Amino acid sequence: MADAAVDYQNLYSGGLNIIGKLWGREKDNVGLAYALMNNGNLSLDKSQVLEVYYRLVLNDYLAISADVLYLQDDLKDAKNPSG
Repeated sequence: MADAAVDYQNLYSGGLNIIGKLWGREKDNVGLAYALMNNGNLSLDKSQVLEVYYRLVLNDYLAISADVLYLQDDLKDAKNPSG
């Protein structure tokens, strides 16, 4: 019997939430996150994800966020795309 198809066996992730009190905007925040996924049995060797965002609170009912995400996939037998 064949093994089940698994993209990633392991997932390690963590992040920081920094409140805006440091720069005088107490309700705003900045987030930083990183994730590593690996040890699957398909074509992906590992993937890494890095995210940074800023949340700007405009009033009690409205906030907007800007987000940047970076993804890098390492393939077992091919060129490694990134985006």
